[in-house]
Formats: sequence, structure tokens, C-alpha cells
Amino acid sequence: DTLGTSDPYCTCGVAGRPETRCKTRYKKRTLSPKWFEAFEIRGFKGGDTLEFLVMDHDTLTKDDFLGWAKLTNDELQAGFWEGELTLTDDGKHGSTGQRSQGRISIRVFLTGGELPDDATKESWLAPSQQGPP
Repeated sequence: DTLGTSDPYCTCGVAGRPETRCKTRYKKRTLSPKWFEAFEIRGFKGGDTLEFLVMDHDTLTKDDFLGWAKLTNDELQAGFWEGELTLTDDGKHGSTGQRSQGRISIRVFLTGGELPDDATKESWLAPSQQGPP
């Protein structure tokens, strides 16, 4: 944006399957959004990859690419993952993609996976109000 901030939102879904994609609400004029949103993505299978795409919402023009990250099936073998992912270029947005920077903190739980010993399903699925792990 012209004021040096963005109106970011994040989408998540199984790579190559747009019907699985979900989207957060956008946050106005910030470079440090906190979404605290939870989604259920159905149909994740062995060998799949979860993709995260962060975009800048624009009302009058096409939304701008801010960064991309992924979690592979190997990273989700335990059935859960929590941490930070670095936003990178997805190779689809030209010079804009090459300027990607930042990180997103996420928490993923696969149905049927085993949670860490000190967690319950309800606490794990509840959006975290804390900072990064």
C-alpha cells in the first residue's frame, strides 16, 4: 500500500486442490497481522502438501502477493505441527515474488494424529492467543 502497510490475509489448502482452500479475514493497515482463526481442511492424504499464501487485499486493484510457505507430508508425519514458516517466492509472481519476506506462525492437527502429551484436541484446535511457540 502507499502508506507502507498492507491489508494481509492468508489462504491455506492442499497443493493442487483449490476446493480445499480456506481464507482468513484481512487485517487493515498492518505488517504484523494476528488472525487467530481456525479452519478444517478436508481431504489431506499421504503425500499431500499444505500450502499457505499470504496476500495484500486491495479493493480497486488485484490483490498483491506477499509470500508463500508449505508444509510437506513428511513434516506432518506425527499428525501435528506447530511453529513458524518463512514466506518465500512461489515462482508465480515475477519480481514481486522475489521481494517476499516475513514469517507466519501456524498450528496444524491432522485428524487421527496423536497430539503432544500435554494437549487436548479442544486446546489444540482453539486459535492460540499467544505469540509464536
